[in-house]
Amino acid sequence: MNKSTFFLILVFLFLSCGIPNYFYLGSNYISYSVVTMPNLENNSSAYKVTVRITDPVQLAKCRNCPSIALFYFLDTSSFSSEKSTFRSKFTTTYNSYSINGIALDVKEGSFESVIEKYTPVNDTNIKLGLYPFMFADLNEHISRPGYHITFPISTGSEPDDTLEFLLLFSKKDNKVIIRYTDKETQVEKELVRQNYLPFSDLPSYDLESYIQDHEDYGAVTDRLDIKLNIMCAMSVSEGNFDNFFWSDLKEIGSFELNLQETTEGET
Repeated sequence: MNKSTFFLILVFLFLSCGIPNYFYLGSNYISYSVVTMPNLENNSSAYKVTVRITDPVQLAKCRNCPSIALFYFLDTSSFSSEKSTFRSKFTTTYNSYSINGIALDVKEGSFESVIEKYTPVNDTNIKLGLYPFMFADLNEHISRPGYHITFPISTGSEPDDTLEFLLLFSKKDNKVIIRYTDKETQVEKELVRQNYLPFSDLPSYDLESYIQDHEDYGAVTDRLDIKLNIMCAMSVSEGNFDNFFWSDLKEIGSFELNLQETTEGET
């Protein structure tokens, strides 16, 4: 076998094996903006979230993504400092900003934290976890590549570089609504807890018993001081590439659940 033939065989073997194609964005190519807005509809607050990607080459690889996954945890005001621990655990669990991201498959209908639940140093009696929101509509499922909301399509089949949505909170009935525009049509969906309970399902008196059956209340120590904390991460999992990709976990904001109005008349 001469050198020329041997070289051609090597080229054929190399090409037949394929060259891995990865999706990757550095943190400086993803920008998040969260603006607190007055919610004139029900005299409560709302958050306007804008996510922008500034790498058109990577973005062109995507199909049915990028998308945003929304997560929540419930606590009292004393545990707000734990958000940095959530971010660290999420990055370790799903390899954020890596070509070796880990797929997240949401288990619906039960309380399953997307990170390993843990006990903070300052209170060994509680368990903190991070839970994916569900849609109130049981026909809507939380799964990759779309998760909760997908970047819009601009031209052809390629996604736009900017995603914008609102998270609205109705203090009257503790409803959380995500609102966005899809192909010039305004879309609204109610977000609920992981086992499809609305956020209006609150403990009345026996908080300890309620926590035993509702693990997402594991960090709530005061039934009159319940805070709904919302975080998100960007996922890329379908397109012309061979890997999963996650950004890190970002904080959006929090809403105070209105237990007093909900349980009025129970005394």
